[in-house]
Amino acid sequence: MKLSDMTKKIIVAILVLLLLVIAGGVVFYRSFEALPFALGAILGAGLNIYKMIMLDRLVKVASLAPEANQKSRLMRRYYLQTLFRFVLTAGVLALAHFVPFLNFWGAVAGIFILPLAAFSMKFVSHEDGDDVSQVEVGQGDASEDDADEDDTSEDT
Repeated sequence: MKLSDMTKKIIVAILVLLLLVIAGGVVFYRSFEALPFALGAILGAGLNIYKMIMLDRLVKVASLAPEANQKSRLMRRYYLQTLFRFVLTAGVLALAHFVPFLNFWGAVAGIFILPLAAFSMKFVSHEDGDDVSQVEVGQGDASEDDADEDDTSEDT
């Protein structure tokens, strides 16, 4: 299975953030009660890694489908996969809630690692030196700029 570079970077960021969450749990609990927290966080982070792999495969399939009739099938696949990812997340949270040796809040912390990892990609530079956080915005018409200035003036 060949993953895209961005997916690999996000998986590495998930693992780094997982280590930070586990370290925070160890500092917070200061006993063997940190073990269920760490297991819950590992379960949540593992779910995130699986979801990223699923999403990467879907993007690869979508990029290879040029025909219009395949696009509707791809949209159905996307919607079903999104529903499946939500069901998996609910299943992991339910498992962490009902299984005694898993900490629910550890699983929640592990699940919230994915948005943090994706946000951290904004600050990672590319190989060619471009920064992802630098987005070029096109210049609007002068008439649009003049209209915006008129809207922001205060009436006294």
